Amino acid sequence: MGDKKRLLIMLALVFAAVILYDLLFFSGSDKKPETQARPAGIKKERAGAGPGIELRLLDKTRPAYKGVVKDIFATLREEVKKPDATALPAPTLPELPPPPSKFKTFASGLKFLGFLEKEDNKTAFLSKGNDVFIVKKGDKLDGYRVTELTGNLLALTDEASGEHAGIDLQR
Repeated sequence: MGDKKRLLIMLALVFAAVILYDLLFFSGSDKKPETQARPAGIKKERAGAGPGIELRLLDKTRPAYKGVVKDIFATLREEVKKPDATALPAPTLPELPPPPSKFKTFASGLKFLGFLEKEDNKTAFLSKGNDVFIVKKGDKLDGYRVTELTGNLLALTDEASGEHAGIDLQR
């Protein structure tokens, strides 16, 4: 309990020293001389009353603004001349490439899941959406023949059109 009393006494002494320092060095700076100029319209303070306001200064009419008056919305009101539609040539659209074939769309949607090589048998696991395909060389995958199956590539051929597509098996 003695330490707490000592600490409290020390804090009280520091507080008293700060107050004394403030009174000695800063007490004279708050006073303003009475001769200070007042803004127009404020009367000298009367004893017991706040500053007075001269209402006659509020009754003055101000002259109108004599500067340049510019209508910033004038361009919105003006009629804009539209160019004659017959004078412009018809725009030419670039020719679009043909859409990909059903086979190319199918092959691009396949996702490689894994590869199994057991002795000479090579098997690839593919998926498309929720369907999982397990294919070997020579199998048909949704009507398309697997013509080549290596550790790096799965080649599909559309037997009807003769189109070829390769699926990279590297991850």
